[in-house]
This record gives sequence, structure tokens and C-alpha cells, in this order.
Amino acid sequence: MKNTLLLIAIFLCPLFLLSQDLTYDKSKLKGMTPIKVNAASLTNNFNAVIQQVAAPPPSGNSYRDKLALQKAKSAALYPRQSSQIATTRSMADQPTIETSLKGNTSSGGRPLDNNFAVNAQGQMVTMVNSNLTVKGPTGIVQLSITLEDFASSLGTAAFMFDPKVFYDPIDDRYVMTWLGGNTSNASIIVLAFSETNDATGDWNLYGLTGNPNDDGTWSDYPMLTFTDTECFLTLNSIREGESWQAGFEKTIIYQMNKASGYSGQELDLTLWQEIIFDGKLLRNVCPIKPSTETVGDDIFFLSNRNFDIVNDSIFFIHIDGTQDDATLTIDMHKSNLNYGTPPNGEQEEGFLATNDCRILDGYILDDRIEFVGNSIDFNNGRAGVYHGTIQDIYSAPSISAHMITSDTEDYGYPSIGYTGIEPGEIDGIILFSHTGAERAAGHSAVYFEEPGTYSEPLSLKEGSNYIDMIADSDVERWGDYSANQRDYTNPGMVWTASSFANSAKRNATWLTQLARPNMNVATKDILANQVEVTAYPNPTANDLQVTFEIFDVSNLVLKIVDTNGRLVKLIHDDKPKRQGKLEFSMSTAPLQAGIYFLQIIADGRTIGNQKVVVQ
Repeated sequence: MKNTLLLIAIFLCPLFLLSQDLTYDKSKLKGMTPIKVNAASLTNNFNAVIQQVAAPPPSGNSYRDKLALQKAKSAALYPRQSSQIATTRSMADQPTIETSLKGNTSSGGRPLDNNFAVNAQGQMVTMVNSNLTVKGPTGIVQLSITLEDFASSLGTAAFMFDPKVFYDPIDDRYVMTWLGGNTSNASIIVLAFSETNDATGDWNLYGLTGNPNDDGTWSDYPMLTFTDTECFLTLNSIREGESWQAGFEKTIIYQMNKASGYSGQELDLTLWQEIIFDGKLLRNVCPIKPSTETVGDDIFFLSNRNFDIVNDSIFFIHIDGTQDDATLTIDMHKSNLNYGTPPNGEQEEGFLATNDCRILDGYILDDRIEFVGNSIDFNNGRAGVYHGTIQDIYSAPSISAHMITSDTEDYGYPSIGYTGIEPGEIDGIILFSHTGAERAAGHSAVYFEEPGTYSEPLSLKEGSNYIDMIADSDVERWGDYSANQRDYTNPGMVWTASSFANSAKRNATWLTQLARPNMNVATKDILANQVEVTAYPNPTANDLQVTFEIFDVSNLVLKIVDTNGRLVKLIHDDKPKRQGKLEFSMSTAPLQAGIYFLQIIADGRTIGNQKVVVQ
């Protein structure tokens, strides 16, 4: 249950005056106790989701009104047109698609809010608004559950939204967060730490109040990152009864020890808030993730003036030290390239919301930070991807940026992953959504050898229609964010998750493993490689019959594995006696009740992975 207020001791430090331009408040939440849950045993009640069709307009003037006005002003100043600026594309080769498969089993809410993590064993956790799905290395679903059901032990009936997840390669664990409720009384922050590297196993859940200052606010828009020993969560605090645009109160940064969460110990959190620089509160603070599994303890955050029509200021935030001993510093630097509020993305019918020009993702690599965000391209009036680089972050930081853009389409909601292999390499892959009057909403990626040297966009998933999910509105929800994680087992590769418009005019999610150019690895499409497998009866108590087809196969392997991929029974490993449509039967009596998978492997390639439920 959400009983954290009874367990928390809050120690407020006096307001620190660190310089003429920076003040902040540092406080402590102590004694957060977890509830242990086993993901595989959770009851997924009805997959019931209440979705908002159209948000009620706030009373009076609001930042939502201001944002719409800013977009209108920007469109008048910078109309859509053909750009005369020379492109830097085609100077690098495109990345290659290694694996491609569908994401969550449910399309989720509005917006979709794709997030994703994959561990060293290839187990995938894919999240969208309202639900999460765990998939094995071959794409078979191991768990699918709503966020509400996963957090049911916390005793809240609040609707859940804004999921985020990361895989920690240092401790070989997952960390997830999502939010519940948009009132001060109902607002809850769910923090979930896996006890092992298996996302279907045990998790430690902490329920934090989303109103830590008891000031009539609720928490919105979480972002996560980690260091060698700690985990960081950033949130926007919103005043009750107001929209996220109008009611912004402050940014809060939570700092905590990872080991306590993984082991299910009491969790102490350091809170950083009331962060005011040059007389203004910082908003939408983006935590910078590690580029590789070599992390260290330095943590940086970026922010900008995300509602401005034109600006060049980037705020560079550094927390130095662990929890009690940590200090916070901020520098402001000017970029060589302006950013600004982007126009909404065009569709065949209507538009897709691009929101503001906040920084959405970034990674630290030695003494540099690569980051991406939404922006307008002032040369053609289109929504584009702002790719910035901060060099010499420990000595004399300087910022340069480039715009990834199209004269005929709008781009938005980017994320970025590092693909370097050898020391000194700085290349990466940038993922972004695309849409146009003549192109359905999908997503693409570009590879860069260095900032400014980009490949042509590579389409990862094309849409089948325009998005039409909100009644009586010509502006539909698009994304809010995407995911781009380095493949720690395969340096030079990343995994991505983003949305596309399906034939039913709804958002859906897609996962892709990408490699930087010229890696010479075998491309595979999980869905295309799998054959149709029919198993019956399923569930079964005694016997199982399976039918499938093979052609020109020299060696056939049939085996039963458990949900963790461990071998339970090797059924066949030899040349098949027959080709074509095959049928075999087996007794399931020796198996304990539970979930298993029948794997069919032809000449070393997995072509089938059938879930079998034994009663």
C-alpha cells in the first residue's frame, strides 16, 4: 500500500546560495520499504485500461494555450518551405537492421510513450503507456501485464502512465519506474528494482508519494539514468487542477543507492528541487545516460528553454558525489545553432503533436556528451531533430549542434545510442519518428560517424495509415519519447523502440536491433523466420500434439525449455526423417504444472518457439 508518508522523515536543508545565479534545496526521504513481488505469478486481471480520449481544457490562460500560440507565431515567422541549406547526409553509410519484431502485445494509451531495455542474455522489457511485456531472445512473450496489475500490491487504484526502464550492465539488473494519478492525493511514483537479471522473477517495488512537499502538486514525466553505484530519477512537479503546460511548479531530482533497491533494503533518497538559475526555475531536466558499460560516478543533466520560439541556451547540470556529500553546479552555454518550438507534424488528415523543444535523450562518452531533442528547422519550417554535442565537459565546455531534417516530412521524439567499438570512436545511431502528408507515421534512424556526418535515414517501420485516436481533434498524440539502448553484448549495435500507425489508425510499437555499417553480421527478422506452429490441446494436462512445416533442413532440434530458457528436455537432435508438414506427439505428464516453450531449431536457426501451458 502507499504508506510511505508514515515511514518518511524529511530533513530540509536551508536554501543554498551557491553563487549569484544559482540556488537549490536539498532534502532527504528516509526509510522507504519495498514490497517484493514475483512478476511471473502476478495476476493480469482483465488488461483493463481507461484511456483519455480528449483532455478537458484548463480554465484561464495556460501554457498549453501559450504553446499553441508559440507554434502559431513560429509558423508565421518560419513557414514550411524548401530549404536551400546544403545537406550533410550520404556522407556516412546507413546502419543495418539485424532484428525486427513487434513490441508490446497491447497498443497502450495516448500517447504511446515507448520505452525499452534488453539484458546481456537478450531478454527484452518493452513498455508503453498502460502495460509492459517481457520477451525472450527469440521474441516469444514471457510476460504481459498492465502497469496497474504490476503495482497492485502497493494498494493504489490510480491509473498508471509514463513508464521508463533501463538495464544496468554493471549489476546485471533492471530498474523501472512509472507514475500513477494526477491529483496531489492520488499521485504515486512506482520504483521497481529486479533482484536478478530475469524480468519475470522477483522485483522490489517502492511506492513514493508524488507530492513529497505536501503542497498540492503531482508528479509527471519521469526520466531515469544510473552510475556505478546510484540511480537518478527526474520528475516535473505539477500544480493540481492545471495542465502540465500551465501548472509547472518545479523539477525534482531523486538520487538513490542502487544496491539497496536490488537487495530489497530500506531506500533513502536525496531530493534536489527549487533549482533556480539566473532567476528562473529549470524545467524538464534530462539525465544523461552512460554510453557503455564503463560508467563511473559522474552524473550530468541537461535542460533548455523548451517553450521559446528561438533560443540557443543549454543548461549544463553536474551532481558531484554520492547522496549526503553531493553538491550541484550549473553552467549555461550557448550553442552555435538555435533551437525552437517545433510545428505539429503533418498527416494525411490532421496533425501529430510535437509538444515543445525539450532535450529528450543523451549519453556521456569520456569528455563529451551527445544529446538530441525536438526543434523547428528554421530553414524549412519543419519539425526536426536537434543533435547537440558538448565537448571538453570537465575543462572548458562548448556546444555545437546540427539539424536532422526533411523538406517534405516532420521528425520528432528522437533518442540516441552509442555504436563505437574502439577507443576514440564517437559514432552513434539516432532514432526518430517520421510523418508527412504523403507518408504515414513510422520511425527511422540515421548513423553518424561524427556529429554533422550523417547517413540517409533508414526506415525501421513504416506506418499503414494516419493516426486517428482522439475524438473531435485535428491534433493527435504522437510519442512523447522513444528508446535507444546500446547492445552491451554486441558492441557496435543498439536496440530501439518507437511507434508507428497501424491499419486501424492507432499507435503501435516496434522493436529493432541495429548495427553500425559494415559489421558483417547476419540479418534476421524474427517474425519472418518463424514458421507457423500449432500445438493442441494447449493448455494440456497429459498429451501434446504439435504440427509445423520444414523444407530442405539437414538437422532438426526440438527441445522443451522453461521461461528462463533453461533446457528441460531435449526431444530430437538429428536429421529429420521427413520434410514438409510434420506432426509429433508427446506426453506432458513428467512436467510440473507451469509454462514452457517448445523450441524448433532448423540447421541452427530458431524457426519456432511455441508456448505450452501444462496444468
